[in-house]
Amino acid sequence: MSNVLAVATFFRTSPRRTKLLHKVEEKCLSFPKHFDVRLAEHTRNLLNAVLHNLDAARRVWQDMVDGTIESNSKEKQMAKGFIEKWYKGSRQVWLTAVMFDLCTIFETLQKLFQKSNLILPDVLTAKDSATQNLKIMNDIPVPGGKEEQNLELHDNEQGRPVRRTSTAHQFVTSQNRNSNAIRNEIVQSAINFLGQRMNTENDGTVESLMSILEASSSKDLILASRNLVSSILGPSCLSDFVSDVCKSWNNLAKIEHVEVEDTGTMYALRLRKMIQASTGLLKKFQASFLTLVPHSMATERVVSHYNNVKTSGRSSLNPETINGILHISLNGKGASFFDPRPVVSEFLTSKERRNRKPCEELYKQREFVKHFFKQESGCL
Repeated sequence: MSNVLAVATFFRTSPRRTKLLHKVEEKCLSFPKHFDVRLAEHTRNLLNAVLHNLDAARRVWQDMVDGTIESNSKEKQMAKGFIEKWYKGSRQVWLTAVMFDLCTIFETLQKLFQKSNLILPDVLTAKDSATQNLKIMNDIPVPGGKEEQNLELHDNEQGRPVRRTSTAHQFVTSQNRNSNAIRNEIVQSAINFLGQRMNTENDGTVESLMSILEASSSKDLILASRNLVSSILGPSCLSDFVSDVCKSWNNLAKIEHVEVEDTGTMYALRLRKMIQASTGLLKKFQASFLTLVPHSMATERVVSHYNNVKTSGRSSLNPETINGILHISLNGKGASFFDPRPVVSEFLTSKERRNRKPCEELYKQREFVKHFFKQESGCL
């Protein structure tokens, strides 16, 4: 990533070099400065901008080295280094394309995790989907991805001599390696990271949910649910919960286990079937799993709206006013969907109002009336 950041910084920090880049190719993409929320999306946009602007950047670098473009010695040295590193079909271009395809998978995963209607089983589904995509990428390039587009050029450049560089670590391989081996190492690292970062099966809530859905008897269901029932419904509801489990168990036992590879879909399907077959507190308890949101998007959205409302120019708002504005902003409709006619009708019919004609002589003397209506028009 250091080489990618070097290219982006080279153009982004200099308006003159950016202007030269857009002069060569008008449709060049802007290099993103920073990321707001999703690091994977920012990294993907950065990689995409570098790959998209690479042809124009090579021409700018070559013109700097040839002296066609006026530049100082430092810029020429940097341009010469970029040309050696980013020539067409180079290992660096191929690695950047691989990382772009990898970040695309993680970007999709992050967007799925920020959906407002996400439930706990959906987390398992999203994780399994991302893992399957990574396993496919581990064997072959992503069909239609950036790596597939640059793979042929990279294969044609395998025989190009490589400049040896000294390494600080004796176990680092400094010579050319096979592309598949490098891709496998990168993808396997991503799979390991995803497994450690998304180890949701060991989370207490998810583990309890899995035990509840896999219960083979009413006793197992009660034991698996006891702690959560006490924390969600209260200890006083535990006896009623046990009674509802016993009443509903005959219907729950008739639900067949559907074995599918998608763990999240399997658990979500069984949970909804169990809710339909349950009654009383058991149904209420199981339905609570459909309202548990495994992210803090709602809270972050409120904070974002709050920052948009209370700015430096509106820093004296009362808490009640801010709460009212936030309530309308989060729950209300847009102004384009607002129909004022019912409100106007209610205002006019709320009490008797005098219906009198305006005083013409008074209106004739007002400045805004004279501004809009000329004396010769006959309207005054």
